[in-house]
Amino acid sequence: SFYKSYLCMRGGKAFKAKYKLINHIREKPFQCEFCERRFANSSDRKKHSQVHTASKPYDCKAVGCTKSYTHPSSLRKHMKVHIKSSPTSETQDLYNAIPLQLQQPHPAVLEPAAGGTVHQP
Repeated sequence: SFYKSYLCMRGGKAFKAKYKLINHIREKPFQCEFCERRFANSSDRKKHSQVHTASKPYDCKAVGCTKSYTHPSSLRKHMKVHIKSSPTSETQDLYNAIPLQLQQPHPAVLEPAAGGTVHQP
């Protein structure tokens, strides 16, 4: 367990790191088109919007695995399971081939919330 020393005075939520508290309380003008969640920048909103679509373009290439993910970071985390269970150069190569940053392999198809619109930046 760790000690959370940074407390939000508005909601009472505690954080271990000061930067996490700052991110929590900063202005978030970019609202998701599908839910009430808000973001400090448009790129985070764009990444988040993928959870509302069927778009999971990052497939696990390990033999026998059918999992897919919306973000390459999630796939990288998942691949560690394969590396631990089968630490071969093949599984390590698959892990190393996953992009470190989100790349758009194809345009996402977005559906607006009821009465809403979709804005493509």
